[in-house]
Amino acid sequence: MQRIALLTSLFFIGALAAPQQLPLDREGEATFGSDGAHFKFSKNIERVAVVGAGVSGLIATGALLDHNLTVRAFERAPHPGGNWYYTEQTPLPASYDDVAPSEADFKPSPPSSFPHSESIEGPEAVEREWRAHWLPRAVYAGLHNNNPIVPQHHSRVQAYVRAYASFKGLNSNDPLSSSLISYSTRVELAERTPRGWTLTLRKFVPSKDGQSANITCPFAKTIYQSIRNASSSDYRKDYITGRLPRKSHVVPEVAEYFEDGSSLLLKNGTVLHGIVRVILATGYTRTFPFLQHLHSDDAVASNQFPVVTDGSHVQNLYLDTFYIPDPTLAFTVQNIFIAGPFRLAEYQSTAAAKVWSGTARLPSQSTQWSEYHAAHEGRIPGKAFNVLGPDGTNDLVRKFVGWLSNEAVEFGSVWEVQRHFGSPAEWNPLGDQVPAADVSLWNAAEGEDGFGDY
Repeated sequence: MQRIALLTSLFFIGALAAPQQLPLDREGEATFGSDGAHFKFSKNIERVAVVGAGVSGLIATGALLDHNLTVRAFERAPHPGGNWYYTEQTPLPASYDDVAPSEADFKPSPPSSFPHSESIEGPEAVEREWRAHWLPRAVYAGLHNNNPIVPQHHSRVQAYVRAYASFKGLNSNDPLSSSLISYSTRVELAERTPRGWTLTLRKFVPSKDGQSANITCPFAKTIYQSIRNASSSDYRKDYITGRLPRKSHVVPEVAEYFEDGSSLLLKNGTVLHGIVRVILATGYTRTFPFLQHLHSDDAVASNQFPVVTDGSHVQNLYLDTFYIPDPTLAFTVQNIFIAGPFRLAEYQSTAAAKVWSGTARLPSQSTQWSEYHAAHEGRIPGKAFNVLGPDGTNDLVRKFVGWLSNEAVEFGSVWEVQRHFGSPAEWNPLGDQVPAADVSLWNAAEGEDGFGDY
């Protein structure tokens, strides 16, 4: 008897949108147990769904395949890359109204029967529905990463991600990838049943008349950069000013938007006129609209152990990965200020793959809760709840190394933790020099080291 697990990464036209339901289970009830020291699944997990084909989603899919699990990944965009996927298409204009976190991305609207299809007529309507479906990312033409050790233009980051996707056979132009990953496919709902997980999918299918045209963002003549609570000596102002184009002006916090839609009032009393576009750069809202039952806000019923409440953080995750009440659900790279997110994604994904394939064991749920509360003791719910920083990242990685190494010994297997990182006791994610592994990864983006072109 099989079980399905769900791994979600943070960080997911034509004329046809086709929702369908995909049951990923087998007969029997999903029950959990414990042998006292360890958590026990009632049956082995053999099939896993991965939501998203960004960096962490691709790493997760690769790790799961390496552990001989049957994997199916879903990505709402037409190509891999996640938040690093660049296109000249822009998101639809957003409303300033407050939206519950459970519906901040989209409001699930599954049809009453399956399979279901609907036609979208007219190029403007198609363009709008397509952008609403896949949500173009906030990557602009001149964006660089903020890594002081290996600064890179976004095109090189995207090239690396595409190269990694090709290396794993998951790229959108790989003729064999369709058996592993479905692009332009949004997970509308992921619902837990006694038998496993059932996914409701919405796929956008291109029309035979050709794809819709790109919407190009206009070039701004003047840019006003508003910084909240920033004095003239604030380090954030100096940092931001040094990265802005010359036509930019740093101004105080915005107090009010006027009804004419082209004027706004600053807190120092200044009124700015002729505003054409407003970009809210206030950070991300944590939202998993396909996991409605794990939200707790005004739009959905309260859950005793929600993953998301006000949208500022995620919670109730063991090692910031496994959902403690039901560890057939796992998340990767949900922290902020991570020193080495690619590496953290690899450890989290490897842990999930080993646990679900039966080559590593989770501690009992009581132990998971105890360690979770100890790790978050004194933290106030909010954006800082998931902050790691260099020391926190290092500590979390060491926990994975120690736990999975012990499990490898217990199961008589070999886990080569020194394959990329050297001795765990000596590993430092923010070393004075770029680790050799990082250099080889960036070289791989240019077609070296056997990755090939993407």
